[in-house]
Amino acid sequence: MYTQRHYKSIILGAGFYACGLAINRENCLLVEPELCIGADFVFSFAANGCPGKKDPAWHPLTRRLYDELQQRKALKEGRLHPGALLPVFSKLINAEQLNIMLFTQICAVEKNKLLLQNSKGCFELFADEIIDARPRGKASLHAALQLDEPVPEGAYGELHLWHGALQGEAYISLPLDEQCSWQNARQKIKLAWQQRQPALKKARLLLCAARYFRSEFNNPFEALEAGLRGQRLAAPKTAPPSNTSKTHYDLIVAGLGTAGSCAAIAAAKRGLSCLVLERNTYAGGTQSGGFIPGFYIQKPTALCKKNAEEIQQRCQDEYFGAGQIENRKLYLEEKMLELGVEIRYGANVTGLLLENKKVKGLKWLENEQSYQCQANVVIDATAEAELTSMAGLKNRCGRKSDQQFQPFTYSMAAFAGQNVICWNFDAGCVDQGSPPELSQILQKCPEIHLYEDYSKLDRRILVPADLLGVREGRHIIGRQSVSMADFRSPAGFNDQQSIDYVYSNLDSHAKDFALESENYQDWIIAASLWGAEIVIPVPLGAILPEGIEGLILAGRHLDVDHDLGHAVRMNAGMGRLGECAGILAALAKKHGREPHEIPFAWLQNESPTQSPVPLSHNDSFKVMTEEEILAGLNSEAPGKAIWVAQQQQWHAMLINCLQKQGEQNLNLRRHAAFALALGGNQAALPELRECLRERDPFLPKTSRKENHQRGYAAAYLLGKMHDSEAIQLLAECLFQEDLEQKFQYHSYAFCALIRIAEACPQKRPEIAEILRRRAEDQAWHLETAMHLTNNTRRYDLLYRIHIAAALNKWGVANQVWQKIDKKILDANDYGVAQKLGL
Repeated sequence: MYTQRHYKSIILGAGFYACGLAINRENCLLVEPELCIGADFVFSFAANGCPGKKDPAWHPLTRRLYDELQQRKALKEGRLHPGALLPVFSKLINAEQLNIMLFTQICAVEKNKLLLQNSKGCFELFADEIIDARPRGKASLHAALQLDEPVPEGAYGELHLWHGALQGEAYISLPLDEQCSWQNARQKIKLAWQQRQPALKKARLLLCAARYFRSEFNNPFEALEAGLRGQRLAAPKTAPPSNTSKTHYDLIVAGLGTAGSCAAIAAAKRGLSCLVLERNTYAGGTQSGGFIPGFYIQKPTALCKKNAEEIQQRCQDEYFGAGQIENRKLYLEEKMLELGVEIRYGANVTGLLLENKKVKGLKWLENEQSYQCQANVVIDATAEAELTSMAGLKNRCGRKSDQQFQPFTYSMAAFAGQNVICWNFDAGCVDQGSPPELSQILQKCPEIHLYEDYSKLDRRILVPADLLGVREGRHIIGRQSVSMADFRSPAGFNDQQSIDYVYSNLDSHAKDFALESENYQDWIIAASLWGAEIVIPVPLGAILPEGIEGLILAGRHLDVDHDLGHAVRMNAGMGRLGECAGILAALAKKHGREPHEIPFAWLQNESPTQSPVPLSHNDSFKVMTEEEILAGLNSEAPGKAIWVAQQQQWHAMLINCLQKQGEQNLNLRRHAAFALALGGNQAALPELRECLRERDPFLPKTSRKENHQRGYAAAYLLGKMHDSEAIQLLAECLFQEDLEQKFQYHSYAFCALIRIAEACPQKRPEIAEILRRRAEDQAWHLETAMHLTNNTRRYDLLYRIHIAAALNKWGVANQVWQKIDKKILDANDYGVAQKLGL
C-alpha cells in the first residue's frame, strides 16, 4: 500500500465532502491529517442543521447514511446523535474501498506535487490533479452541554444553543475571528460561559470540541451530497505566517502531553525561555484529549501532584465547566503562558538542527509554513521517540517474539451523569511507526462503536478521541535502562540515581500472552501475579539517550523494556519524568553543561525523588519463611509463594512436597511443581505433564482478575523446560477442539512446541510435522474477546504466521503462508508477517 507515487487525483482531506468527491474516481488518493474520515463534522460536534427527512433526489450513498442513522436511533426529527456519525459513516465508506491515507501531514502543495510527512519522514507524491477539499468556512467553536431543565433553542448573547438527539443533551456554538488562535478561542468561550445569560446558569458545560467547525455545509448529508455531485469549492485562503520573532530559546519541548506540560512548567519556573511545539490543539495529551484525566494506582507527586490539585479545585469551583478535561486544558495552558512559555499548536516537527552529534534546535511545519529555531536543550516529549529517530539513533520496538506493541484503544468520550468519561475499548494491535498499517487499521476502528440502538446505551457516546490510544511505541537506548530481568535478579532493581518510583501492577492488555517474554509469562501465567503491584525505580539515564547530546526524553519512550513499559507509562510517572527533564534542562543552562553531565545530587536538591511505596516492598517477592511458603503453595492464592520458592534454596523442600500423595495435597504438589519449573528444576516435569493431561481446571485466586488455569499454565511451563517427553501430550492438546479454554490451550501448546524444537534440534522433524498439519488446516479457528469489549479478534492467523516463520527457519517445506486466506488478514497481521520474514 502507498508504494504508488503518481495518481490521477489526490484529494486533500477526507471529510464528508472529500469522500463524496472520491467516489467513482479512478486512481484517486485521499490524504487526511486526522485519525479518521469525516473529521470536519465528527470532531467539531457539528450535529445541528440536519434535515428532518431525506431528500429523494439525494445520491444513494447519502440516502443510505441517513437511513442507517435513523435505523440505529441516532437521527430523529433532524437531531443527530454525534457519537454515531463516525461509526456509521466509516462502515459505509469502508464498503466503497476508497484509497485513504490517514494521519499524514500536508507540508506543501505545488501544482501537481505534494510534500507530505508521516512517521517515516517526509515524502513526495504526484498527481494529474490535486483537489483541496479541506474545510474552509467561517470558524466557530462548539461545546457539549448537560441540561437538567429544558432550555429553548436559540441565541443567548454570543452563544447559540441547539438540542441533541437525546434528552438533556445540548450544544452551543461560539463564532470566532478568522485567525483566532486556540489560546484565544479557549479564553473567549471561557469568558462567554462565565457571563452566560440566566437561562443557561444551571446548564453544565462538559466538553469543548478539539477542532473548529469550518464547513461550508450545514450538515454532513449536504457535504457528502455536494461531493458526490462533483460540486467544486472556491480556492482556500492561505493562512498568514505565524509570528517568529525569536530565533533562540533556552529550551524547546516537542509534545505537550502530561510529560511535556510538566517539563515546560518546571523549566519556565526556573527562568528558562521555553518554546513548546504541539501538533494538536491543546495541552495534556491523553489526560485531556484521550479523556483519561485520572491516575492508575499510583498517585502523582511533586509538580504533577500540584497540577492535579489545582485542576481538581477548578472543577469544584466550576472555573470552566463541570469536568476535569476542559479545566485541565485551560489550567496547563494558562500556567505556561503565565510563566512566559510560547505555545505553538498545529506544529509538526520535521527535523533536528544537528551539529557534531549535538542537538542545537528543531525544524517544524505550521500552517504549511516551515520554521526552525535554535535551543540550548531540546526535550523529546513526543511519546514515540520521534527526535531520536530523526537523529538516526537506534530504538527498540515491542516484544521480542514479533515486535508487537501492546494493544491500543479506540476511545470515545461519553456522557456519564454530570461528567464526561472515557469509553475505551481495546481495538487490537498496530505498529504506529508503519504508516500504511496505521492508516488501514484506523479506517476500521470506528466500527467498534457501532450499536443497533444508540438511544439505549448506558453511556451516551459523544466523540472519538482525536489522538490514538496507544500504550507503547518505540523505546530509546538510554545511558541506563530498567527491565523485568533486573527485578528478577537476586539483587533486584538497581536503585542508583532514581528520579522516580513507579508503583503498579504489570498489565500488558495482551490476549496472546503465549508470545510474551518468559519473564513476563512466569509472572502472569505461572504465578498468576497480574494484580500484584511492584515498585519500579526509574534511573536518570533512562531519559538520556546514548550517542547524542543536548537531548532529554520525557515520556513513555524512555529506556524501559516491553515487560515493564506498560507500568512505567502511567500518568503519574509521566508527569514526574517531565518535571525531571525540565529541571535537568534548567540545571544544564545554569551551569553551562550538557544534561548528562549534571550530577544527580543537583537534581535531587531541586526536587527530591518521592516513592509512594518503599522499594523494600519488592522484598516480599523474594523473602518468605518456610511456613509461609508451604501455606501459600497449599492455598487457593499461591502466586507469591510460587514466585519466592523458585529460588534454589527452596528446591529440596519443593521436591519433598511432590512426594505428598492424596487429593488433599494436590494444590501443594502442583504449585511446588510450578515453583520448581520457574527455577529450572527437571523434578517438576512429571507433575506438570499430569497437570496438562488432566486439563486441570483449577483457577487461582491470587489476583483480583486475570488469573490463569493450571492446565494451560502447565503447557507453558513444559515448553519453558524444553520437555521433549511432552511433545505428544502438547500435540493432543493443540488438536483438541472441545476445550472450554480452547484459545488458551492452543496458544500455549503451539508456543511450547516451538520452544522445544528450538532447544532440541533432533525433535524438530516431529514437531514441525505437528505444527504444519495444524497451521495448514484451514478449519483451525481461534477467536477471543478483546479487553473491555465484546468485539473479538482471530488469533489463529497470527499463530499461523509464527508457525510459518518457524518452519521456514528450520528449513521445513510448508504451505502455511500460502494457505492463509489473505482476505481476512488485517494490516497488522501483514506487518507481523513481514517482520518475521514471510
